[in-house]
Amino acid sequence: MIITVGSTNPSKIKSVKKIAGQLFKEFKIRSVNASSGVTDMPLSDNEMIKGAKNRAE
Repeated sequence: MIITVGSTNPSKIKSVKKIAGQLFKEFKIRSVNASSGVTDMPLSDNEMIKGAKNRAE
């Protein structure tokens, strides 16, 4: 399993590794700097969701 994190933020990568370790026996984490198209600190749930969708694309 290869999991790509749309961020280079160490805290986000650490969180994904922790959860992936509970779900998968073998996995690799890959991080990429993906633009969210929203502010660094989203001010609403809608803005946060929009940023997550943009990173996934």
